[in-house]
Amino acid sequence: MSERNEPGCYRMEVVYDWVQRAVTLPLQKEIPIQSAPLSEQIHSRFHVTTPEPFAEIDTTPTFLEKNQIRFETEVTCREVPQASPQQIVLPVHGSEVPLEKRFFYKEGTLTVTWEHDGDCQTADIPFRLLEKFYLYAPEGTMVSCSAEVVAADVFVRKESGRYIVMAELIICQEVMVTALSVVQLKGVFCYPRADVEYVEPCPDPPFAP
Repeated sequence: MSERNEPGCYRMEVVYDWVQRAVTLPLQKEIPIQSAPLSEQIHSRFHVTTPEPFAEIDTTPTFLEKNQIRFETEVTCREVPQASPQQIVLPVHGSEVPLEKRFFYKEGTLTVTWEHDGDCQTADIPFRLLEKFYLYAPEGTMVSCSAEVVAADVFVRKESGRYIVMAELIICQEVMVTALSVVQLKGVFCYPRADVEYVEPCPDPPFAP
């Protein structure tokens, strides 16, 4: 068989542009500390009770320990539709390339749960982010985006009458421009290898001849 390179046509997904970006996003939310259980608050609406003396409350600001805090995140990404994206010519790798200004919208939620002095609290902190990318996206291509929270630092601070949740998220976004194209490549044709036959050897005789 010939070992020379032979041309062949293949239909495959071709990447026209591919951009990654990491963004640091600070978040903060205040959660009031309930002074009494909900059952007691409802009961007090229908009965007049004699208030008891208030216990002494420690108002010293305190950061909770890391092992008292649990959290999870979710984030989605989608392109903001535009009738005709603005086109700008910018230098890329030493050449002038026509790029389109595209916008992408990310939204998600940071859910934080913590326990302190027998008190269990949960806070949902929504976040939103709109960013622009300059992409090489000629006619016939498809633009897709994905986002992921790759790192998070979450702190909970207890102050007088409230919890303050402070967080810093690092979100990695990936935007890719692709299209199905037919490309021609050259290579050596592959052929099946030769079959291998294995013959089980005869066992040795129990006694020497």
